[in-house]
Amino acid sequence: MKTTAEKYLDLNVVNIYDKDEKILSYTRKIESQLIEEAKKGFPYEIAGFLLGKIGEEDKVTELLPVENIAKHQERRFEIDSLDYIKAETYALARNLDVVGIYHSHPDYPAIPSKHDLKFAQEVFSYLIISIDATGISLINSWKKEQGKFIQQEIKIKQ
Repeated sequence: MKTTAEKYLDLNVVNIYDKDEKILSYTRKIESQLIEEAKKGFPYEIAGFLLGKIGEEDKVTELLPVENIAKHQERRFEIDSLDYIKAETYALARNLDVVGIYHSHPDYPAIPSKHDLKFAQEVFSYLIISIDATGISLINSWKKEQGKFIQQEIKIKQ
């Protein structure tokens, strides 16, 4: 019998054999903000940008929520291209980098989908918050490499 994750895992989307060498780090405060935003948005997917510093370790210091403009927000997210430009402008003005994108998966594991892969860029981390109706959540980070997602280690700092 397959576990929940195995049931949703698409090996055409995820490479389960490799892990990204770069760690994504953020504070417990950032983690709490991600979970609260996913809870508020439930049962719809929420989305936003991870801002901070790209280096030996990618450090997220700020979240920039944006509107999900997808038609079917229960299972999709889409970010307006103008919101991306605004995020880059906002980050540059504060001497920050756009580290990645976050979004939630309501009642779905924190595993990337074909839709996530279709729009992913190799330069970004993709943080996925799995959330259910009870508020229980799990967060995973992924990087696109050679046409598939590989998992990225998350380090939570105090």
